[in-house]
Amino acid sequence: MQQFEEKIMQKLQVQHMAVIEKQADSIKTLVYIINNVLVRQFEIPNQQTNVESDIKHHKSHANQENPFDDEFHKLRNSTTKEVIEKHAALTTNVEQLADYNQNLRNITDDLLVGQRELQKQLISVKDDLQSHRSQVEQEKTHVNEFRKLQNSINAQYEEVIEKLAVHAKNGQQIAESVKNLRNITDNVDRLVTSLSGVENQLTNVENELFEQGNRMYNFSSSCATLNINVTGTYYIRPAGVVAPFSVLCDFENNYNLGGGWTVFQRRIDGAVNFFQNWTMYKDGFGDVNGEHWLGLEKLHLMTRSGRHEMLVMLEDHEGASAYELYDSFQIGSEAEKYKLTVGGYSGTAGDTLKYHHGMKFSTFDQDNDKSGTNCAQSIDGAWWFNSCFYSHLNGKYRKKGEHLNTQYHGVNWANLRTIDFLITDNDLTTPPFTTLVLVFFMQCIERWLVSG
Repeated sequence: MQQFEEKIMQKLQVQHMAVIEKQADSIKTLVYIINNVLVRQFEIPNQQTNVESDIKHHKSHANQENPFDDEFHKLRNSTTKEVIEKHAALTTNVEQLADYNQNLRNITDDLLVGQRELQKQLISVKDDLQSHRSQVEQEKTHVNEFRKLQNSINAQYEEVIEKLAVHAKNGQQIAESVKNLRNITDNVDRLVTSLSGVENQLTNVENELFEQGNRMYNFSSSCATLNINVTGTYYIRPAGVVAPFSVLCDFENNYNLGGGWTVFQRRIDGAVNFFQNWTMYKDGFGDVNGEHWLGLEKLHLMTRSGRHEMLVMLEDHEGASAYELYDSFQIGSEAEKYKLTVGGYSGTAGDTLKYHHGMKFSTFDQDNDKSGTNCAQSIDGAWWFNSCFYSHLNGKYRKKGEHLNTQYHGVNWANLRTIDFLITDNDLTTPPFTTLVLVFFMQCIERWLVSG
């Protein structure tokens, strides 16, 4: 790099010296011309002085020797002619000197321009040299990094070679292990095939046992079809349902409405939290012997065909009670968001479900109501909310003496606000001829309140 810079500087110095030598030659020529002019300028006065001396000399003799007058005049004329010629030559030399002077100025200007251009080139060359020097430094850095990487790769290569040498010794053992593994895999495949056959056989046996169990126990499709009239927990299997499930069957009420009601919601002591998500309300939660929600999917399967009724029963701590009976009741599929359908009503509690007829079920994580807010989220419950409710039987259970933050967070049945009615218990049940019934028994010490 340094040698390259020295060569560039030498080349620029040679070019600069050539320009200076050219300038020096021009100056020498100009000096030579000036000297000639000066010499001639000094010669003319001397010649004039000599001529004047000759004239005076001839004049001094003129008075004595008239024969020299003619010679004097000739000499004077000759001298004058020579002076004129030299003056003309001097004038020519002065003009030439002016031309040379102008040429010298032009040359000087050219030299200045050339010098400036050389300075620019020198600056540019210096910048290029600096940039080149930076690039060279970067390349040196890259080369050093590459050498380090190369050394690392060489070290890793040596390590790999050593490990390969070690593994090569175990190559035969690995080959034997692979062969054994293939044999094991083949055995496993054969075993899986055999197990698949066994699984199919077990499935067939299970189905057969299930059918035998159905024939042996003769699962009813609802509580209404049981050949029993004692309130308790029984297994039922509605039409189209594969596995039977446990429900609470109610055969006792104070309204002469008969027995065989399938309970699908029950509130008695506040032991179960009813502020649950969509999945919990879909599948059901709680204990069928205590507080529970049977499940929306089961309600849909039980009410999708045939005639169904629903009964709501309410009772307070003092034994006061009320009921409401709906002559038709149906729950839609999950695709329909378990839409509620109710028909005509009768009873003493008053119709509040009419406001919820045709509504989709809502939970705090599935807002399907018509309100601008999430009703389930705002009142800690789940129901077939409209905007928001006239009845809400899945609200927070208020125990005796307990007060909630607002009147809307508890269990509500709007029409009961006109009577001094304190709820003790509630259930949801299903009556004869596959009719579903709501039976509620709840405890609280406050009136039923309405949100609408």
